[in-house]
Amino acid sequence: ELKLLFGTMKAVNGKWPRHSTKLLNVLRQMPQRNGPDVFFSFPGKKGSAMVLPPLARWPYENGFTFTTWFRLDPINSVNIEREKPYLYCFKTSKGIGYSAHFVGNCLVLTSMKIKGKGFQHCVKYEFQPRKWYMIAIVYIYNRWTKSEIKCLVNGQLASSTEMAWFVSTNDPFDKCYIGATPELDEERVFCGQMSAIYLFSEALSTHQICAMHRLGPGYKCQFRFDNECHLSLPDNHKRVSGPGTGDGPSPGPGPGMSLHAAKTVLYDGKLSSAIVFMYNPVATDSQLCLQSAPKGNTSYFVHTPHALMLQDVKAVITHSIHSTLNSIGGIQVLFPLFSQLDLPYDSMDGRRDPTLCSKLLGFICELVESSATVQQHMIQNRGFLVISFMLQRSSREHLTLEVLGSFLGLTKYLVTCLNSNSELLLKQLLDHVLFNPALWIYTPAAVQTRLYSYLATEFLADTQIYSTVRRVSTVLQTVHTLKYYYWVVNPRAKSGITPKGLDGPRPAQKDILGVRAYILLFLKQLMMVGQGVKEDELQSILNYLSTVREDENLHDVVQTLIGLMSDHPAAMVPAFDMKHGVRTVFKLLASESQLIRLQALKLLGFFLSRSTHKRKYDVMSPHNLYTLLAERLLLNEETLTLPTYNVLYEIMTEHISQQILYTRHPEPESHFRLENPMILKVVATLIRQSKQTEQLLEVKKLFLSDMTLLCNNNRENRRTVLQMSVWQEWLIAMAYIHPKSSEEQKTSDMVYSLFRMLLHHAIKHEYGGWRVWVDTLAIVHSKVSYEEFKLQFAQMYEHYERQRSDNITDPALRQQRPISTISGWEHQASRPILTYQNTNGEKEEITLREPEPLCSCERDTETPEMSVSPIPGEQPPAVVESSVPAASPALSILGSETAQSVGSLQNGLEEEEEEEDTLVVTHTGVIITELFTEEPVRQVPKTEADLESAETVEEDKEEDFREVEEVVEREEEGKVIIEKKEVEEDNKDEEEVKNDEKDDESTVISATEIPLPVVNVADEISDSDERTLSVEIESSEVVLQSDVSKLIEREIVDSDTSEAYLTPTERENDPVVISQSISDKLPESVHLPETRESGEDDQEHGDSSSDRAELPVVSESCSNETEEQSCDITNVSPVSEHSEQESKDPS
Repeated sequence: ELKLLFGTMKAVNGKWPRHSTKLLNVLRQMPQRNGPDVFFSFPGKKGSAMVLPPLARWPYENGFTFTTWFRLDPINSVNIEREKPYLYCFKTSKGIGYSAHFVGNCLVLTSMKIKGKGFQHCVKYEFQPRKWYMIAIVYIYNRWTKSEIKCLVNGQLASSTEMAWFVSTNDPFDKCYIGATPELDEERVFCGQMSAIYLFSEALSTHQICAMHRLGPGYKCQFRFDNECHLSLPDNHKRVSGPGTGDGPSPGPGPGMSLHAAKTVLYDGKLSSAIVFMYNPVATDSQLCLQSAPKGNTSYFVHTPHALMLQDVKAVITHSIHSTLNSIGGIQVLFPLFSQLDLPYDSMDGRRDPTLCSKLLGFICELVESSATVQQHMIQNRGFLVISFMLQRSSREHLTLEVLGSFLGLTKYLVTCLNSNSELLLKQLLDHVLFNPALWIYTPAAVQTRLYSYLATEFLADTQIYSTVRRVSTVLQTVHTLKYYYWVVNPRAKSGITPKGLDGPRPAQKDILGVRAYILLFLKQLMMVGQGVKEDELQSILNYLSTVREDENLHDVVQTLIGLMSDHPAAMVPAFDMKHGVRTVFKLLASESQLIRLQALKLLGFFLSRSTHKRKYDVMSPHNLYTLLAERLLLNEETLTLPTYNVLYEIMTEHISQQILYTRHPEPESHFRLENPMILKVVATLIRQSKQTEQLLEVKKLFLSDMTLLCNNNRENRRTVLQMSVWQEWLIAMAYIHPKSSEEQKTSDMVYSLFRMLLHHAIKHEYGGWRVWVDTLAIVHSKVSYEEFKLQFAQMYEHYERQRSDNITDPALRQQRPISTISGWEHQASRPILTYQNTNGEKEEITLREPEPLCSCERDTETPEMSVSPIPGEQPPAVVESSVPAASPALSILGSETAQSVGSLQNGLEEEEEEEDTLVVTHTGVIITELFTEEPVRQVPKTEADLESAETVEEDKEEDFREVEEVVEREEEGKVIIEKKEVEEDNKDEEEVKNDEKDDESTVISATEIPLPVVNVADEISDSDERTLSVEIESSEVVLQSDVSKLIEREIVDSDTSEAYLTPTERENDPVVISQSISDKLPESVHLPETRESGEDDQEHGDSSSDRAELPVVSESCSNETEEQSCDITNVSPVSEHSEQESKDPS
C-alpha cells in the first residue's frame, strides 16, 4: 500500500499528479504516532478485561513496582463522574489487596487492609484522553518506618506519599484483573489501549524508571541485552552504580571507575530477574496471553502463569511506516521526488507549488527523528549530501523558512538525542546542508539571516555539540565561506580571488554585512571552546587577512580578531606569536583605509599589552619593527592624524580599548606608565616626516602635553625616557629653533620644559646623570648648527639663482659673466651678506661707505666669520639684511647667564658701530671662498715708505685692541661709553697712514677701525665646537704675486690637525706653539697677530658665567698700483686653522 502511495506522486507528462500535496500531508501524519505498534485493546464493554491466574503470595519484602504504557480512549464523556475505570486490581477472595482506578482525569491508589477499610492516595495529574502515558507505581516497603508510594508519569515523579500500604495475609491473590474489577461491571472496565505490562518484585529507582521511559512504548523485552531496544540509550542510562532504592536516582559512577566495575541499571540482570510477570501483546495465542518473564525467575503463581483475555479484549499488531518503508527500499525511495520540484503543479497555468519542498523535507525529517532504522539508511546512503545536491539544482525559491525550519528542527533533535547514529548523522547534516554556502547564497536574505543567527546563538548553546563538531574543519569552512561567498566587494580585481555566488541574485550589501556578523560571531564562539584557540584555526584567519586586499572585506574580520585577542589573551597571544601574526599586522598597515590601519594598530596593541617583555623584544626588536611602523603609517597618508595618535598613545601606555577614538583622548592618569617607550620615537618620527598642517600642530602639542604629564606624574616614566637611546635627537626635533609664530613658540617652550624636567631628574636622581647633560649638549649643538646651515645654504642658493649664468645662451653676454658656482659669489661684485641680528630679533640696515676701488678681500678666521668686502665704486651702496635669526632658544636650557652677558656686549658694540662709518661686516656660519681671477697680479716692489706704513698700522692695531677690551669691560658693567676723543685719534691715525701712502706713491688700503660686534653665544652652536668671533681688519701690508704663487704651491696644512680630530695628547699642546709653527711657514711679509687665551680675559674682567676668547686680528694689505685688482690669500689658511683650533676648545 505504501509503495502505491509513493507511486502516485511520480511526475506524469512533466507535471505533478493531482492531489500530490494532500497526499504528502497525509504521509506526514504517519510518523507522528508516538504509540506502540502492538498493544492490548480494551473496548470498555461489560466483562471485557484481562484476568491473571492466582498468585500464591504477593512480593512485598523489597516492595513492588507496576509499570505499563496506556492510552485512555473513552467512548463518551456522558457518565464521566460515575465511571471509574480500573487500571489494575490485585485482591484476595476476602477483598483485601491493591488497586488503581481513574476518577475523572486523576488516578486513585487504594490499599485495602480489611474488607471495606483501607488507605487511598490521589495522584493529582491530568491524564488527557487519547494520549499515551508511561506510568510506574512504586510501593516502597520500610520495616521500621512508614512505607511509601510513588507515582511516576513519563519518567518524572508526579506524586509521593507515606502510606502503610502493606497487606498482611496468607491467602492467595486469586482476584487479579487488568483493566477491571472482579465484578466486571460496565462502570469499572477500562476503555483504551495498553502496551506490555510489567510487575517487578522490587521498588525501582527513579533513574531506572526514567531509563525505561527512554526505551519508548514499543519496548516489550526482558531487559537482558542492550541491543533489544530499537533506540540506543546513552551510557549514563545504561551504566549507573547500582540499582539504588526508590528514594531517588542512584548516583552515577565515579570518574575513576571503569564501566565494568559500575553496576548496571537496565541490563545488569537484576532488573530482569525481578520480573514477576510480563504480558506482551505479541506473545498471545488466541485469547491466551503468555507469561513472558524469564524462565529462571521465581514463580509466584499457584499453577500456570498465563493470563486470559476476556470477551472483546484483543492483542492488536500494526506495522509502522518506518518498518514498511524499510520493506520497500528504505528512505532513499523518496529522493527522486526532489528532482521534480521545478515541475509545474498544474499544467493549465504552469505554476509551481512552493510548499511541496517543505512538506517533502518535513516528512523525511520526521522519519529520521522517529526511527533508528531510517537514521542508519541516511548515514549509509549519504542522504543529506544527495538532498543538498538536488536542492542546488532546483530553484532557490523552494528554500523557504519552512524548509530551513525542518533542517533546524532535525538539528536540535540530533544535538539532544545522543545515540550511535546521531553524532555521525549530525556531522553530515552540518557539512552538506547547514555549512554549505552554495546552497543558501541565493536564498532570500531572511532565510540566510535565520540560518546563521541560529548557528551563532542556539546551535552552540548545548555543551554536547562541541564533541560532535569538528572544530578545525568547521573554522576553515567558515572562513572559506566569508572569502568566496559572503564578500562585500568583489575580490577579483585587487585580491585576484575568483569569487563564487555570482550565478544568481545575491542579497543586498546591508544584508551581506548582517550575515557576516553572525558568521563571525559563530566563528568566535567556536574557536574559544575547549582548550582555547588552535593554531590552525588562527592560521586560517591570518591567511584570510593576508590574501584579501579589499578594505570592505577586511573590516569585520579584523574586528573579530581584535575581540578574540582582547577577551582570550591567554590562548590568543601564544598562537598569534607562533603563527607570526605581526606580519599580517604590517600588511594591514599598508591599507589605503584609515579604519583598517587603526584596527591593525589596535590588534598590535592588544598583542603587545598581553605579551611578556621577552616576547615583545623577540617580536619587535630583531627586525626593528618600530621604525617600519612609522614608515607604514606614512605610506598612505601625508600627516599624522589625531585618531592614529590616539591609538599609538594607547599602545604606549597599554590602556587599549576596542573602540576607535576620533577626538582627544582623556589626559593620562598619574599611574600610567610608558610600557612601550619606543612609540615615543615612532610618534616623533611621524610628526617630523609629516606634512606641516594645523592639524599636525595640534597633534604635536597633544603629544608633548601627554609626554609632559606622563613624565611629571611618574618618576619611572622619566627614567624610562632617559634610558632610551639618543632621546634628545627626536625631542629637540619637536622644537622650532627659529619660531615664526606664537604657536611654534609655545611648542618650543613645551619641548624645553621637557628637557628641563628630564635633565633635572638625571642630574639629581640618577647615577652618572652628568653624562646625559654631555650628550644633550652635543646633540642640541648639532641640531642648532644644522638649522643655521640650512638657513645659510638657502641664502647662498638664492643668491646663486640670481647670479647664475649657465642659462644664458648669448655667447657675448655669457663671456662677460663670471663662472657661477654653488657659493653664489661673483668676483667683480662680491658682496657677502650681512647676517647679523641682535637679540631682539630686529633686522638692521647698515649703510655702507663707498671706499676706493680696491680688491675684494676675505680672511678666514675663527667662526663665525667677519669679513670686510669693499664695494666697487660704480655700484651704489647696498643695504643688506641679516638672515641669521636671533640667539636660539634651544640653548636656554643650558644656561641663560652667558647669553645675557654676551647679548649686552653685542648691543653695545652695535651702538658703537652705528656711530662710526664702517665697511661691510659679514657674519656667516660658514667660510665663503671667493673665486680668484686668472689675471696676472703685477708685483709692486716694497719701499721704505711701505714698511713705515706697515709699522704704523701695527701700532694702530694694538691701540684698537686695547680700546675694544675697554669697551667690552664697560658693556659687561652696563656702562657703554664711547669717547669722541678715541674716534678723533683713530681718524687722525687713518689720515697719517693715507698721507704716507700718497708720499710713497703706492696703493695702500687705509686702516679702518671696525667696532667689533660680539654675537650672542647662543646664536651659533655646532656639533663639536662653540663658535667665537673673529674680526678681519684691513692692514697696509702689501703682498706680492710671487708670495701668492709660493703659498699656492706650498703644502696646505691638513684639516685633520684641527681640534675636532686631535687626540687627547695632541690637545694638550699649547695653541701658541701650534700658531708659532704655522707662522714659521708663512712668508715674511705675512705676520700672525698675537693671541690671548680666553682664560686670561675672563680673569681680567672677572666674568665667571661664560668662557670667552679674545678675538685674534688678522692684518692684510692690498695693492692697487694698477687698475687690475688682486686678492691676497697668503695668510688665510694658516690663520683660519689656528683660529679654529682656538675656537673649538671651549676651555
